[in-house]
Amino acid sequence: MQDQWGQDGDPAQRAVAADACLPVTKSLTALCVDDVGVDGAAVAIMTDAARSRDLLCATDSVAARIDELQFTIGEGPCMDAFVGGESITTSDVGEQTAAARWPAFSSELLDEVGVRGIFAYPIFAGGAQLGVLELYRRQNTALTSSQNTAAHVLTIRLGAVVLSELETYRWSLDPTQYPRWEGSYRFARADVHAAVGMLSVRWKTSPADAGLRLRARAYAESRSISSMARDIVHRHGQLADEDAS
Repeated sequence: MQDQWGQDGDPAQRAVAADACLPVTKSLTALCVDDVGVDGAAVAIMTDAARSRDLLCATDSVAARIDELQFTIGEGPCMDAFVGGESITTSDVGEQTAAARWPAFSSELLDEVGVRGIFAYPIFAGGAQLGVLELYRRQNTALTSSQNTAAHVLTIRLGAVVLSELETYRWSLDPTQYPRWEGSYRFARADVHAAVGMLSVRWKTSPADAGLRLRARAYAESRSISSMARDIVHRHGQLADEDAS
């Protein structure tokens, strides 16, 4: 089942999963809405210069869609905040500087989602970059100094909580039903990397080119790249309209 933007799964089921696996992370993410004075919030974890990322929780489908758009298009303030290790606050993505920096993302955000303000804060744990707190406002109003401070304080709290809850969740699973993985967290979007590798071989091109073509295809079809990648992996490297060879 998909929502209006092609996000996979029942939102209610995703909310139950977040409650069960990451209750404090979800609670702090929701707290951001009131404490910072925004319309919605999400927390994503990332590795490898933002090439690998996953959404942990979002307060609503708009926040989830904003995260997925950046992952699909390959640009956006949240990705830049993680790579640069500094917060990026953009009260109006339609403003000339923001539109020039993230042209595809800005256009989609305004036309499809109806959001103007994006505020991204890197999350650190033990001195290492862990992810990003993603906030949005529908109106083009900047954060006040106190609101900005509140967001920074919440990222500090999230850093310790996210790492702890992910590790606790990993060891709470029944190994006979859910084999444990190496490391603290296995990306749910790992299918994207598998799909890129499969398409690279199939198309006889580099992984970078295959990744660009996959993103372009997902963007053109208004689908999440995660959903399209999962279909490709299940079809053993084929897109939906390709004949088996």
